[in-house]
Amino acid sequence: MFRLSLFRIKAFSFGTISTFLAALGRGGLMFMMIIWLQGIWLPLHGYSFARTPFWAGVYMLPMTPGS
Repeated sequence: MFRLSLFRIKAFSFGTISTFLAALGRGGLMFMMIIWLQGIWLPLHGYSFARTPFWAGVYMLPMTPGS
C-alpha cells in the first residue's frame, strides 16, 4: 500500500520525520494544557470541577484549526 522506496529520498524522509515530531509535540501540548485547565486554571477562576471538562474543551477549540 505504501512504497518504502520513497524513504530513500532524503527530503521525503526528513519531511515525514519532522511532520511526525510536530504532531507529537502538538499532541503533548494539548494533553498537558487540558490537564492544566481542568485541574488548576478553571477551578481557580470560579468553575466547578463538574463543569471543567466542558470548558476545557471550549478553551481548546481555537487550537483545532492549527492542527
